[in-house]
Amino acid sequence: MTAGVEIVLAEYQDVLKIPVAAVVESKEAGFVWVRDGDNVVKRKIELGDSNDIYVAVNAGLKEGDEVVLNPTAYVTEAKELANEKSERDKTAEGQDD
Repeated sequence: MTAGVEIVLAEYQDVLKIPVAAVVESKEAGFVWVRDGDNVVKRKIELGDSNDIYVAVNAGLKEGDEVVLNPTAYVTEAKELANEKSERDKTAEGQDD
């Protein structure tokens, strides 16, 4: 026998949410890259609660903004931020031993 269980911890209404894959976190903040005409620009955002798929955005974006999904694949600065965070996380894990 098998069973599936879903536990709801919170429900939100009228919340701006974006895919977690659009966010790059650094030690300072979370960032997204937003389409601005033919360009994309980096924007600092304030993150709220999240799950495996979406993260709530408390500040920094508005409805209708187009964010780049998986910016580390397309934007050099995003890749560098992600690599810096990864290195810090590895160093922190080594210090816990």
